[in-house]
Amino acid sequence: MKYKKMLLLFVTFVLVSCSATKKVVTILNYSTPLGAGENVEILGQGQKVPEKAKLIGHIKISDNWTRTVNCTYDVVIKEAQVQARAMGGNLLQITEHLPPGTKSTCHRMKLDVYLRE
Repeated sequence: MKYKKMLLLFVTFVLVSCSATKKVVTILNYSTPLGAGENVEILGQGQKVPEKAKLIGHIKISDNWTRTVNCTYDVVIKEAQVQARAMGGNLLQITEHLPPGTKSTCHRMKLDVYLRE
């Protein structure tokens, strides 16, 4: 129980900290956070998730309704990978990707976080 409280506190800190994008994180299954050097694989929309991968949660990254400058595709992916590691995930699947357009200058994404053993 103590571990879950510490993880929740960490995730809350990450969400409230100052950043160029807005993150909404939903954790379905708690897992041990991964180290900063751990690889987090990215699967594109429609790519098949391995059968034994366990769904940990979801991440939604969008702009924060200001003129956000630092929200390129690479930056958004790196932010998602950092969040996935904090959740204990080593696999991200992009479920929705909205590129910059007339309504936003940012890449906006929804991703599922998995732990592949």
